[in-house]
Amino acid sequence: MAVADLPAFTWLLVGSLVLARIDLREQRLPTRWIWVLGVGLVVIHGVDVLVAGGGDRLGWTLVGALVFGGLLLGLHLVSPRSLGGGDVRLAVPLGLQVGWETGDEFASGIAVVLMLAALLTLLGAVVVRRGRIGAGPLPFGPGLLAATLLVTLLHP
Repeated sequence: MAVADLPAFTWLLVGSLVLARIDLREQRLPTRWIWVLGVGLVVIHGVDVLVAGGGDRLGWTLVGALVFGGLLLGLHLVSPRSLGGGDVRLAVPLGLQVGWETGDEFASGIAVVLMLAALLTLLGAVVVRRGRIGAGPLPFGPGLLAATLLVTLLHP
């Protein structure tokens, strides 16, 4: 992660903590907090482009947001009880961040986020519920948020 990406990572970290806490406690992701996360990332990346250049990265942010949001929307339409609308809305700003970070490798970045999110969600369920995975719905938002943070932090 470049030093210039630190403001975006910090914003994503703070937003992730807020959204994950809400999702774990209430089993929902409030749209207004998702908007706050997304608008903040757009502003931070927009300022970065104006100051440092690199408008091509801005294009990849849009592609990442559209592809990730569209992918989770498709999954939601196929199985609405398996993936909530909040997760679909959350995929847009997370896709934006993944697109910014990975550029033309956004597809592999999204795939890594999805795999890590699934793994983290299952591990969280085992730890929290002591192996009783059938004990209720698993919130997927915290896994998506944590996986996006990891991709942002570890991508070269």
